[in-house]
Amino acid sequence: MNHDPRPPTPRLPNWVERLDFLIQSRKHMRFAWGINDCVLFAAAAVEAVTGKDLSEPYRNYESRAGAKYFLRRIVKEKSYYDCMRLLPTHFGFKRIDPKQAQRGDLVLLTRSRVDPVVAKVGVNHASQPNPWPSAPALGVVSLDGRYAVVPGPEGLVRTPMDRAFIAWRV
Repeated sequence: MNHDPRPPTPRLPNWVERLDFLIQSRKHMRFAWGINDCVLFAAAAVEAVTGKDLSEPYRNYESRAGAKYFLRRIVKEKSYYDCMRLLPTHFGFKRIDPKQAQRGDLVLLTRSRVDPVVAKVGVNHASQPNPWPSAPALGVVSLDGRYAVVPGPEGLVRTPMDRAFIAWRV
């Protein structure tokens, strides 16, 4: 696929309501490769905010290996980390300092195997195991701006923004 050099689509007037609907509708949806993984959730968030569907050609995988294959096809990098680090830029999103990330922006997070500070969306202080040991996770900044939201084993989880080490303006 060729990279589209045009700037990202502007945010829709009702993007807040659309992003809130996405988060609420996926609150209890379990992580699933090719359905509700971090890349496809981030793409769904971009669609909610801008109306542009970036993932349509890439929804045909069912495993971590399949996800890596599709990422490598798009970004042309070998490592999973490099693919995740370059994917939003590939689609035209401007990289920004994570401290400048705002509601609806994309972030790349560090996650540990079991993270006691990760809480299920809508539930405080719940520990969630991470199915991607030591792998970065692509998330979206929550509507309160304090967390990044990513799919987890039991539904969406929120991770404190201080775990974000790269961010992109949507």
